[in-house]
Amino acid sequence: MSRTREPETARAQPHAISPDDLEGVDVVIIGAPYVASWGPYSGVSKEEWIAALKRVRQQSAKYLDGYLQEFDLDVFEHLRLVDFGDAAIPPEVFDKPTVGNILVAQRAVETKVNQSLDAGAIPIVIGQNSPCGSYANAKPIAERTRGNVGVISLDTHWDIDPLTDSQWTRESQGRAAGRRRCTSSTIICSKRISLRSAREV
Repeated sequence: MSRTREPETARAQPHAISPDDLEGVDVVIIGAPYVASWGPYSGVSKEEWIAALKRVRQQSAKYLDGYLQEFDLDVFEHLRLVDFGDAAIPPEVFDKPTVGNILVAQRAVETKVNQSLDAGAIPIVIGQNSPCGSYANAKPIAERTRGNVGVISLDTHWDIDPLTDSQWTRESQGRAAGRRRCTSSTIICSKRISLRSAREV
């Protein structure tokens, strides 16, 4: 089995290289190295935003067990977790975030999410910016689910506001419309989408 243990995997757990490595796994970490910007975002370079995934993994590796004191429970005694690496988002997406390239990035994340779901595992995507950090996760799950799918977003965004028909046509594939696409989806329940800022959690 092509599985290695690397220092820069989430929680220092095994690195799953291919879908075959997901057999018998319960939880899959997937990186979405995507920044929705033509240049610096909020005063931070795109390279720094992308590097955040590496830092999250490095910091999480400091906690070598899954013990939760509140529940007197080590989750790793009950769940198998692997890091499936980053979605294969091509470099041109970062240089030229056109609608077409953004959809390529979205599909790359969807591919890894679908592979995780095929293995019967729960996908957890780390990253930022829509659609890779929102719609690309909710869509594959909703497509496989009977009934409605609820979405909880731990962030506050203007892009949840209703759009006119002309705005929807122009912005539906845009970088900031991921949550709006969730609300307009026929398979994701808009009544169960909840927005909360980090301060409210």
